[in-house]
Amino acid sequence: MPLYLACAVFGGLLLVLQLLGGVMGAEAGHHDVGGDHHDGPGLLGHEGLLQLPSLRTVAAALAAFGLAGAGLLAAGAGSGVSLAAAVGTGVAAGVAVAALTRVLLRFESDGVVQLAHAVGLPATVYVAIPAAGGGAGKVQLALQGRIVDCAAVAADPQPLASGQAVVVVDVTDGDTLVVAPDPTAGPAR
Repeated sequence: MPLYLACAVFGGLLLVLQLLGGVMGAEAGHHDVGGDHHDGPGLLGHEGLLQLPSLRTVAAALAAFGLAGAGLLAAGAGSGVSLAAAVGTGVAAGVAVAALTRVLLRFESDGVVQLAHAVGLPATVYVAIPAAGGGAGKVQLALQGRIVDCAAVAADPQPLASGQAVVVVDVTDGDTLVVAPDPTAGPAR
């Protein structure tokens, strides 16, 4: 029983420390404290079923192993039965935590707008854009769930007036959009 209790206490303590570290890290603006960002490369491919265990996974497995083993021994189960059930419970807890972590990490986003995703999207000229080669203006568009203002240049030899509907046709220099009049839109306002 002392081994089971030690595992339960140690695993539980690790989980509590990770929780506190995560809360403190979130307050300090850190996304991931302790480098426990993912569960490591998969043994069956990068997204494989079997993952190298993370600290979070090991802590959950230890805590579950200890609690199950101690509980079964206290309930009068034999040592062999307790050990087998504790190992099974620990493995199940570890696999569950690893799977849940993977699911939650799929929702993670760095929040950086990727202008390459703007190609093909409609936009509205915000600051008039001179004819091609004449300089930049600004457009406003919905990109990655938010409204963004971006520097833009004209693809055509015609200037684009403020309020005109355009379509993004390319991205240059990584941060300037190339736009053309939207053929599906009416005349400029």
